[in-house]
Amino acid sequence: MADLLKPLGLALFIALAGPAAAQDAEDAAPTEAPEAAVEAPLAVTEGEDATYVDEAFDDWQRECLRTEDGNDPCRMAQTLFDAEQNPVGKIALGRQAQGSPAVAVGELALPVDLGILLPQGLNIGVDRGLSKQYDFYMCLPDGCIARLLFGPEDIEAFKAGEVMNLGLVAFLPPDREPTRIQIPVSLKGFTAAYDSLPVPTAPAEAEAPAAE
Repeated sequence: MADLLKPLGLALFIALAGPAAAQDAEDAAPTEAPEAAVEAPLAVTEGEDATYVDEAFDDWQRECLRTEDGNDPCRMAQTLFDAEQNPVGKIALGRQAQGSPAVAVGELALPVDLGILLPQGLNIGVDRGLSKQYDFYMCLPDGCIARLLFGPEDIEAFKAGEVMNLGLVAFLPPDREPTRIQIPVSLKGFTAAYDSLPVPTAPAEAEAPAAE
């Protein structure tokens, strides 16, 4: 599994890169995941080179989506490894426009063969601090995806921390017994990578009709 997000990644990237990705959820209930914007799909370049690494920041990379007009949207990402340095997933994060329900939206992709117990969801904490609960919202043939809405306090915690801890329950081989596992995500380079991402421009509000 050289790149878990390669079969999934283009759709995920467009969802993260869309400047209005979370706008439609502004009035939704807090437990509902925001829907990706579909009003203005990006004209992307097809093929394996549709995405590219623009710059590295220690353990994070800035990845960009090659578009036909040259205005390539970018996100920050990190491939996740187990203790034997085998890739076990990928986490990506993109900034959101001002006024969005979250300042940043992340996507975590993990392989199907990990045997994730989906109803248990995903816990994310920083260092030894308290964790927050997130849900997996989609599974495809190659992996399952969790959407992560981050507020300003989450970003500040990531910037100040050393390790983001991902906790979940999986049916691990060979016994396939439910086991709680923890996947560490290095936060080295997080601040530089995050600050390198531009804040998307919010969709222009419709002008009010002139008074007669």
